[in-house]
Amino acid sequence: MGVVQDFKLPVERTVYFVASLIPGGAALATYQSVSGTAIQWFFGIQFLGYRTKLGLLIFSAFVIGHTMTNFVRILIDDLLPILAEQVAKVPWPSKSSFEYEIGPWRSVEWRNAVRNRLGTSAPDDLRFMTLQMMDQELALVESLPIDQQGAERMRILQERTASILNDMEWSTLYSHYHHMVGQLNESARHDEVTTFIRDGFTYNFIAASMYVLISALVVPAVRQWWCILPAAAWVFGFVLFFVAAIRRVLANKWSTLHDQVSYLLSGQI
Repeated sequence: MGVVQDFKLPVERTVYFVASLIPGGAALATYQSVSGTAIQWFFGIQFLGYRTKLGLLIFSAFVIGHTMTNFVRILIDDLLPILAEQVAKVPWPSKSSFEYEIGPWRSVEWRNAVRNRLGTSAPDDLRFMTLQMMDQELALVESLPIDQQGAERMRILQERTASILNDMEWSTLYSHYHHMVGQLNESARHDEVTTFIRDGFTYNFIAASMYVLISALVVPAVRQWWCILPAAAWVFGFVLFFVAAIRRVLANKWSTLHDQVSYLLSGQI
């Protein structure tokens, strides 16, 4: 693990430095298109050598790009998770659990894994009586002697009530482990070296794209299809990715069923 961490640190710093030149270069190119002579003037300074000028230009692009990317990173890493957290606070299921005919919290494999994990603390594994099943059983009561019908109806209603309360317990447990496993999966994703590289370029391309689109509002020279189209594609793609991630993690509760079973059986704390 220490070797991996020692390898990731220089890779991360190198990637973020190189990638910061993308939005920084876009900003300098936009400034050049507005002034028309800024770059020529800079390289025309006599008391600086060519390498010094080139180094200052790259350093300026890095500072500008790093600043822009940090803004985007704050937006993505800080503000959007807050939004996701608020969405996650919305009670789920949106309906009461017993109103669903099927649900991942009723999976036999998942319930066995929960009982393996929690032992005697796990809820009782009662049969869930749907409304249709209750109606069918109540209809059968009519065939019984009249003096037995009242007690049998009461037994069926009590069983239905107990199954509803039990189902809600399992649903609450499933929602708990759903969010826990989702967070663990996200942490594991951020530990991958390829994730550092991909995110390093992604953040910077998004920052550059946002800058280009905003600049196009006031800088006519930027209003070129070959500038606007890629920038719009990056921003639009990011919005789609975020919406899909929210729907996958918060709306599709089935998405973590197998991961939950693996987590519960692994004994991981």
